[in-house]
Amino acid sequence: LASMHGARPPQRNVGGDDVLDPRATHASGSFPRPARMKSLEITLSDGSKRAIGVLPSDVHTDLRTTILSLKRDIRGRGKPICLAPERLQRVEDALRAHTEFKSITELREALGQWALSAVRQDAEGINAYYDARRAEEYTQHNAHAQTALSRRTLQLLHPQPCPNDLLLDLGSGSGLSSAIFASTQAVVVACDLSIGMLMHARANRTAFDFIQLDLARPLPLRAGIADCALSVSTVQHLCAATPEGLPGKDRLRTLFTEAARVLSAPARVALQVHVKDAQEVVMIRDAGSGIPLRAVMDQPYTSDTRRWFLVSEPIAPTPSPSPICALYDTASGGAAVCVCAIRRLDSGAVNVPQDHLDWLEHVHLRAAHRWARVLRRTGHRGPAAGQAVPEAHDHAHDEFELSVVEARVAAAVLARFGNDFTNDDFRQHSAFVLDLMHSNGAQNLAAS
Repeated sequence: LASMHGARPPQRNVGGDDVLDPRATHASGSFPRPARMKSLEITLSDGSKRAIGVLPSDVHTDLRTTILSLKRDIRGRGKPICLAPERLQRVEDALRAHTEFKSITELREALGQWALSAVRQDAEGINAYYDARRAEEYTQHNAHAQTALSRRTLQLLHPQPCPNDLLLDLGSGSGLSSAIFASTQAVVVACDLSIGMLMHARANRTAFDFIQLDLARPLPLRAGIADCALSVSTVQHLCAATPEGLPGKDRLRTLFTEAARVLSAPARVALQVHVKDAQEVVMIRDAGSGIPLRAVMDQPYTSDTRRWFLVSEPIAPTPSPSPICALYDTASGGAAVCVCAIRRLDSGAVNVPQDHLDWLEHVHLRAAHRWARVLRRTGHRGPAAGQAVPEAHDHAHDEFELSVVEARVAAAVLARFGNDFTNDDFRQHSAFVLDLMHSNGAQNLAAS
């Protein structure tokens, strides 16, 4: 029977007892061999290494083949590699289940960013890398992602640009972001270090004017000339030190000092950045001492993918409470809030579409529901401040550990609805749950 189903027949030992070969699969599929998990990392052209994640060993070969194919596609050199659809699907499923990348497309985006980070970040290195072919390929492959990120960056700027405002697009690249910013009828000036990228943008007339400049050097603009500045997927490159040893903090400080000089007061800035961790976001935020910045985390693709933004803090006549977001507290190390939290303090501070806000509120409710289930299964009512929460199993996670903030929200939910809470409780009392997710007072009450 085992042979009919493609499995090896049972082996017989000396004593006569049947011993099931551990490599065999039962006909019903009830005895699958447990997958061995191994870490996978890649080496960039500058010798640095980037971790992909810890994945089942049986998918490593196909994943490495996929990465090689993506690298060839990014470089525009080498013969294309085609895997069977079912093997590609296994790679996609493994990425989604075991890494921060939710798709092969998202992995390709990261590979492109890593390849760029391995290039010398001066005019010579950038211009040697971005020739006309690479500028065209960058535009084709990143059109969807950059368009979504540019829209969200623009929506987070407060106040919004007015017609005829002079808007600086810092790190404009091939003009994908400039085209979105120009839809406001502002006068967009595209600024980038790459001549190839600027020539591509100029050919497509994505901006009013084009300037080659280095963001880590004094800007060739007079004081107070611009009304606002936006940047998409660029400022994170200034976090690294130069080959000559100039620290990233100094490069960032120069950028924000110059931005404060060339922008009319109060300075209006919105940035989107691809960073390695929350420490880099804090590094960027703290460098902008001349322009107070607020870190924001959002899911602009209406998916699990999260992206970082930094926006200039509004200057209020009276101090207002800092916004809070329990959903992103752990992922951001407490450094970021969500657009819902900002909007609760000032409805005019963000111009994000209502359908995205509704979807994001639903994400908050699902998270609170999951935390309450975890806390209910542990039998623990929540930790005091500074205490760790024991690990608990969750249907969607092998191991799920609540942070202090998450446990406080969960404890308040259980105190309100009891252990027999239902989905209807969350729907009917969504305002209460959202208050918990965004209210410092409610979380302190939960802790007490």
